[in-house]
Formats: sequence, structure tokens, C-alpha cells
Amino acid sequence: MVRDDTRHYQNLNEIIHCIKPTILIGLSGKKGIFTPTLLQLMAKYNQKPIIFALSNPETNAECAFSEAMYYTNNQVIFASGTNFPDYSVPSTKEIRQNNQANNMYIFPALELGVLLSKKKLINDSVVYKAAQSLARSLNAKEKRKGYLYPDLTRIQEVSRQIALEIKTLE
Repeated sequence: MVRDDTRHYQNLNEIIHCIKPTILIGLSGKKGIFTPTLLQLMAKYNQKPIIFALSNPETNAECAFSEAMYYTNNQVIFASGTNFPDYSVPSTKEIRQNNQANNMYIFPALELGVLLSKKKLINDSVVYKAAQSLARSLNAKEKRKGYLYPDLTRIQEVSRQIALEIKTLE
């Protein structure tokens, strides 16, 4: 059988059917581009589909948190560029919080770490160290609740931790 690699896909649904990605990252600024059908496809191919609708403000978001939850049978790992309201899972009444992906965790801590270490250059390893530190900063309660980012009430503590780890880089 000869494979035809020249086929051009007409829409995102066709691409998802073919590639079966585990994550969709939206930076399009096009409201609603992550349609119910697309979200259902992601859930069909992934037990825990990852949807990052990062465009903001809300009027530009690829989908809303509630839509992502509903159309993936409440299994989505979701982050957005805007602060969507909490979602109540209909069957259990469990409250899920939106994970607002925001640069407020990384950039202030990165800058503080660079200032403390007197670095002249911010390279990939510095940014990667900041991201690793942020990922490790989740506590047990936040992990249980499915947070991708620490609770905002801990931002000073987390920023301090990230800055100190950056400072230790050679």
C-alpha cells in the first residue's frame, strides 16, 4: 500500500482524527475555535485531554472552561489565559477551578533570581529551571484538586522558591 503524504487537511477536526494529539494549545485569539465536536474528539482519543485555551480576554478564548469540562465528560486538564468561573461537576457537585495560565508566577521570580545571582544573561537553562521549580511547587492539596499552578495565595512563597533556585545556577 502506498501512503499518500500529500493530503491536505481542511480543518482542525481532520487533523485531530489523523494525529490524535494529547494536547491542544490555543493562541489564535478566535473565540470558540475549540468547538464541542473538537473537544469531544480530544476526549475520544485521550482519557485526560489537555486543552490550553490561552487567548485572552475571555471574548477571544478558544473555548470556555465550562465547555471544555462538559464536552470532555469532565476529564479535561485545562488552562486558560483568562479567569473563567469555577465549574460544578453535575453528577458529583464537585467544584473544579480553572487553571489560569499566567506569567505572574514565572517572570517576577525569574527577574528576582537573576538580580540576586547578578547574571548577565538569561538563557534557556534559567527559564527551564524556573519552570521546573514552579512545577515542583504544587503542594499535596493542590495536586489532589488537579491544579496546574499553585494557589494564588501562595504566590510570594512560590516566587521566593523559584528565585532562590535560579540564584543557585552556575
